[in-house]
Amino acid sequence: MIAYVIAAIFDFLLAGFVLLHGKSRTAVAFSILSASAGVWTIELFFLTRISDLSLLEPLFHIFRLGLFLLAPFLIIFHTLITRTFVGTGLKVLIGCSLATSLLIYGLNVSIFPTQLYQVPVGYSARFDPIAAVYLVNFIVACGISALLTYNAYRKAIFKEKLRLKWLVIGVVIGGILGLISFKFPKLFIGTMGSVISLCFIAYSVIMHRPIGVRAGISNGAVKAISAFSLIALYLVVDSISIHFEMKNDGFVLVQIFVFLIMLEGYPRLVKYFTRLRGRLFDREYYNYDFVVQMTARALSSTLTPVAMKKLADQLFLRTTKVENYSLHLSPHFFPDSKGPDGMEGSEPCADDWRAYEYGDLQFTDHAKGEFDVPLRGKSSSLNGSGFLGFLQHQTETTFYDEVVPRYKRDFQNRGISAAVPIMVAGRAVGYVMLGRPLKEEQFSHDDIRLLNWFGGEVGGVLEKLIVHLRMENTLHEAEKTLSVVSQFNEYNHDVKTPFSNIEALISAGDVFTDEEREAKILEQVHRGSMLVSTMVNVLKGQHYKTKSLCDLNQLAEEAIASFPTQAKNVQRSFSPLPASYAYEEELKIVLLNLLTNAFHAKDKDSLQVQVSTHYDRTHRQVICKVADNGCGIAPERLEALWSRPGSSRKHLGGSGVGLAVIKRIIEEHDGTIAVVSTLGEGTEFTLTLPIADIQPASASQAAR
Repeated sequence: MIAYVIAAIFDFLLAGFVLLHGKSRTAVAFSILSASAGVWTIELFFLTRISDLSLLEPLFHIFRLGLFLLAPFLIIFHTLITRTFVGTGLKVLIGCSLATSLLIYGLNVSIFPTQLYQVPVGYSARFDPIAAVYLVNFIVACGISALLTYNAYRKAIFKEKLRLKWLVIGVVIGGILGLISFKFPKLFIGTMGSVISLCFIAYSVIMHRPIGVRAGISNGAVKAISAFSLIALYLVVDSISIHFEMKNDGFVLVQIFVFLIMLEGYPRLVKYFTRLRGRLFDREYYNYDFVVQMTARALSSTLTPVAMKKLADQLFLRTTKVENYSLHLSPHFFPDSKGPDGMEGSEPCADDWRAYEYGDLQFTDHAKGEFDVPLRGKSSSLNGSGFLGFLQHQTETTFYDEVVPRYKRDFQNRGISAAVPIMVAGRAVGYVMLGRPLKEEQFSHDDIRLLNWFGGEVGGVLEKLIVHLRMENTLHEAEKTLSVVSQFNEYNHDVKTPFSNIEALISAGDVFTDEEREAKILEQVHRGSMLVSTMVNVLKGQHYKTKSLCDLNQLAEEAIASFPTQAKNVQRSFSPLPASYAYEEELKIVLLNLLTNAFHAKDKDSLQVQVSTHYDRTHRQVICKVADNGCGIAPERLEALWSRPGSSRKHLGGSGVGLAVIKRIIEEHDGTIAVVSTLGEGTEFTLTLPIADIQPASASQAAR
């Protein structure tokens, strides 16, 4: 019947098309398989059209070769398309299948010809030993092919799995329709199933980047609806012409015009239905031009790592839909071979690329095969088997499925589905490594265009961003230097105090016995040594402050004891206090400086300094007052007292330690400091500190 002729012609054309599209071994094997199916279909045509048995029998046996070759080339094709390693066992199976097919074909032609018998639609072949051996050979070939496909599909990733999915769907459709054809032989379902199956399989062979099955069906439906809509329009116009008897020369021109409208309107209609489908059903599709426009606008205003991370997340995680991504930059991208964190890198070479993390940009270590290993303060070389040397020569997005087997393992081990080059001045200065794609279609045509565009645009933005980060790092280093200077200023006065006290102890005469003098001098030497050690640690960046439970009474007593020659002038009034959670060392600095300023305020023969403490239960805070009857502070100096860099009594020989530093220390403890002074009568400083939430038993009892 004519259906067999159409199917055979289609099989031959499909074989030629695939062979012209690519001359790989897989394409050749498919072409032979499709051509064999075409030869077998011609045999079926002869059985239904030729009534002369003497002419039919030789043609039937000659063209039966197509049927016998299906089994071995089915195994060969599945071996090639699944990229299965051809070991000795597989070679033996292929050889046995091919030998069996050729042997039974030779026996069928020469010694054991198949008997034909007449049926209502023509002739049919009797089931004989030749047919039985062929059937066993074909079933074994189908089983081997299914096993090869299952094993490859289980191990495949990315596009490989999608390609095999198209192959499996084609085989399943052909098998189902073939089984149905046994029940309804007159409907040519088997022939139609063979054609559909070969189309699906051919698509898996020739398409370099197959689309998702769901997307393929959706696209086919859109095109079919568009075509049927235009055909319906043409039929409506033709029906109108028949109904009103308008068939004349003028109407022919109208029909030609309608036909031209159909040709012009088809792509527009397809585009319209595609947009409609995206709005109603499929959210995976996006408008490429709109995304490019919005991304370009966002890139132009990206100046921080946070903004860059948000933009990259939007582009890679939500638009192209990959599981994760990682940004890698060449050392050549950084001046003086430094990373964005300012670290010195090794001498850069062509295949030495490093991964960095800075701020909120997550750069990860692919050398460990993971996407979630942060690299803080270090770089990790991705150098391995010339992998990045290979990538460096790529100017467009490189996909796992496209690379040669030598580098495929590098992609697979690192979980990379695609590498997007970051281009600056025509050369790759980095790569965005994309993880597993989450869409069935993997990467669409628009995805590929978007990735290549982004790789060409983001390089300049990253250059500006890294310059901005370097400026921030420079400012940060300057702030750290200023912080060290500030801490030195805080300890400046304390370092001088032990030496002043030693000098005072030596010149104190008979105020102390020799043993007392020696003990107090050793105490001051020890204190000076501890302060010098602290300043050295500050200089090295190894000084760490730690809060602890402090007794303010004890700290005040220790501060007073630091002035052995002046202690007799200090009146103490200490109330029981709960503990405060504070930096003990810094509170000592505050008390020592307040006492020093009080001692330096002497303008009378009898200087009196009062240090008192008490507990404010209402506000849950401890209060310490340091008062003197010295010279006092002029009102105009009080106004700028906390902002002046020098001591309030620097004109009287003070140390120059700023009260602004004292105020900062108290505020760091969530406390307050206030001053009341009358010129010529004296000054009183009052500082308050919150108590600790958890009190030791002894402190609680003392407070009661």
